[in-house]
Amino acid sequence: MKKNIIWIIILLLCKTTLFAQKEIMQSDTAKNGFVKFQRFDTSINPKLTADEKNILRQTLKMADNDSLRLKRTVSDGNYIHNVFQQYYKGYQVVGGTYATHAKNGKIESINGFFQKVGNPNIKPAIDEQTALNKALAWIGAKKYGWEDTFSENLYKEQMRDSSATLKPKGELLIILDDSITHTYRLA
Repeated sequence: MKKNIIWIIILLLCKTTLFAQKEIMQSDTAKNGFVKFQRFDTSINPKLTADEKNILRQTLKMADNDSLRLKRTVSDGNYIHNVFQQYYKGYQVVGGTYATHAKNGKIESINGFFQKVGNPNIKPAIDEQTALNKALAWIGAKKYGWEDTFSENLYKEQMRDSSATLKPKGELLIILDDSITHTYRLA
């Protein structure tokens, strides 16, 4: 009797494992260990667009400090493509984007690059104006676009916004420092 129960349990576990593997038709993992592509069989346990953030959170094994924000939605007639931007503690992670591709409310595939940022210090070392001054000094241009009336006016016209400007504004981002620390840091 015990042998029969053990065999039944083993068969149920195998069936569950096969079922779970079958719903993912294709999968690819990036060098950092995160899923960079998955295609689902929507006839088996369909993944609904209403639950896409939870699906992405589970698939990418996101930590509490990680989040995804909808960046844009594109429809090509058949599919809805939602593109998300990765954030860490509220700061945009450069190179961290992920997308869902759905038809009839069912996610058929997901793809993108989720960055493993670790636990970077998110306290800025310098203020925005100091950072801008250092960047402009490093570039060393004789004249910038926002200093040229024609360029500035053309930009306002193209943007259809009379307050638009080419003058840069600082933005804090999480970025991979691949030259000094080889870690993610606030920039």
